Amino acid sequence: MRTSKNQPRKEPARRRSSKGSPPAGGGSGSLLGRTVGDLMRGLSSQMNLGDLAKWAADRAVRTATRAARASGKSPKQSRAAARHARADAIRSVADKAGVSTATARRWARGGTPGAKSSASRSKVQRSLGGARAVRSDRISSTSAVTMGKVRVLIKSGPEAGRVEERNFGHLQPDRLTMEHVAELVAEGYDADAEALLGDALLDAYGAESGQQMSDFMEIVEIIDPTTWS
Repeated sequence: MRTSKNQPRKEPARRRSSKGSPPAGGGSGSLLGRTVGDLMRGLSSQMNLGDLAKWAADRAVRTATRAARASGKSPKQSRAAARHARADAIRSVADKAGVSTATARRWARGGTPGAKSSASRSKVQRSLGGARAVRSDRISSTSAVTMGKVRVLIKSGPEAGRVEERNFGHLQPDRLTMEHVAELVAEGYDADAEALLGDALLDAYGAESGQQMSDFMEIVEIIDPTTWS
């Protein structure tokens, strides 16, 4: 039986899987969060109209490309399907934001939107499935996370209880683990998602040395801005 969404699920949230190639796409942007949960929530709350337009267009391309390939269409047909899906997504954003299609297209290409009301942004985000859907999709499509200084708590060994400062740098979290985090976010299990995302970042940090850092460390504070791509 599924537990309340305010409580962690009884089944294990940590799924370890073999390394895979990161998926293409995903939004990018610098986020400042004190905890892993802050970072996760910031993936939607810190997106402006331009970010949402780009994200919507990229998501439409990914979805259409996967569907075309699954149905056996040729590469040329897949590209055409992706173009049409992107155009439809941009038109939808333009309609919800109350701007021209040309303006929304410029946003999707990285242009900076002018001052718009929060109501317009909220309307666009709702049309894309809401903040939770935006966070889930951005996490599942993330191929890399760049972090600066992070404070970690040592959980075991002779230095258990000690807090250290580390520079995480450029990380490539496990693809399947990130997809699992995205599933938890989409289903409303934020506590489990936050715990698993923290583990994924720690394990990516220890990947070069072959260590599973989440076994003996925990992220307690994120000091520098973090970039997702």
